[in-house]
Amino acid sequence: MMIPLQDIMNDAREYDISAFTHPGGSSLNEDSCKFLGALIRRCRLKTVLEFGSGFSSIIIANEIKHSKDHLLVSIENYQYYSQAAQQYFINYGIKANVRFNTFPLRPRLYHRQMLLSYAIPPAFWSNFNKFDLVLIDAPQHDFGRESVFYEAFQRLKVGGIAVVDDSNREFMEMIYAKKWKQLFGDAIEMTLLKNIGTGLNVIVKLEETPMGRNFSKYNILTSYLRSARNFYRVLMYNNVH
Repeated sequence: MMIPLQDIMNDAREYDISAFTHPGGSSLNEDSCKFLGALIRRCRLKTVLEFGSGFSSIIIANEIKHSKDHLLVSIENYQYYSQAAQQYFINYGIKANVRFNTFPLRPRLYHRQMLLSYAIPPAFWSNFNKFDLVLIDAPQHDFGRESVFYEAFQRLKVGGIAVVDDSNREFMEMIYAKKWKQLFGDAIEMTLLKNIGTGLNVIVKLEETPMGRNFSKYNILTSYLRSARNFYRVLMYNNVH
């Protein structure tokens, strides 16, 4: 699937989100929100899986609500942020088919690496078909975004799009992107948009079967050490997002 990225970026410059007050803080950057809305509109995306509930949930729902069979599934690891996102819908009177879910972060094996990820029961996914779009904007810090894309790949339809926020971070998302490409190879096509917000990695799923080679012993070892550190932080911090 060829995405008309230049057209979408042009659309994003004119995309209007003034009906909603951006809360600032860790919310998806305003320019990134405009790109997200323009992407959904231009590509006529109807079903969206979102990791990280918040202001972005309103932008997504407000755009997809015009489609009869639309759906937003929003996943969060802190109830506080999930409730805040739901309050946006009440405040702005947005009516859409949205399912908010909260799952804790727990260590899990992905391709022999031990990574922190959302503890989502396998049966949960039986309720949904594969998605047109996945937005990865959580968890924050180094708490699990590498693993989230491994989950997202399984949930995307062929031709579906994943958008990863904060992709300019050299020692986090940039490293993860190299590992994703190493594992999936020609099954994905990646484009880094450095100048939108804090960087957006737009990833298109081209094939259903993962390709590439396994990770090195070094990658596997460091994944265990990093996950042990991060899980300790999750247990110690009451409100890390």
